[in-house]
Amino acid sequence: MIRLLVAAALLAGCAAGTRAGAPAKRNTGPAAKHTAAEDSAFVDSLATVAHDSTRLEEFLSEFERCVHRHDKPALVSLLDPTYRAKQLTRIYNDNPDPFLNTLICGKVLASDQYYCLDFDAIYKFDRKAVAREGEAVRVTYVAHTGERAIETRVKVMLRKGESPGLIGSQGFTQIE
Repeated sequence: MIRLLVAAALLAGCAAGTRAGAPAKRNTGPAAKHTAAEDSAFVDSLATVAHDSTRLEEFLSEFERCVHRHDKPALVSLLDPTYRAKQLTRIYNDNPDPFLNTLICGKVLASDQYYCLDFDAIYKFDRKAVAREGEAVRVTYVAHTGERAIETRVKVMLRKGESPGLIGSQGFTQIE
């Protein structure tokens, strides 16, 4: 259900002209006259958003599978290259274990404390919300371990012509 909502929201954003590069709302009534180039550009912008939403859904599904399976190498391969260079390589010397233990952090649901979960202890990881922000999408999850549940956000970069790239919950300020 959430997957359908993501695609619908992204398509609605394009139709409303809210997506970067998308045309503004168009008069599509019977008296509307558009050039072939305008019609082509409008259709192309809808196709781009549909492609982006499919690509995003596939990427988020793969990310969620990596978390559920505790597949560290596959998860590292999903990282945004700039984020990976700044965080994993420079700070953690390419050691994925301590890095992944700081990847999923957020507010503990029972107490408002900020906490980072042990990656290998996560047994439930549910997508809660998706919001488009320019070239990126912020995704909110609820992550559970045996001890606590937290609400966390990650960012997915959707740069034109590049594969999507994940930025962890503590990486927003290091990259932006």
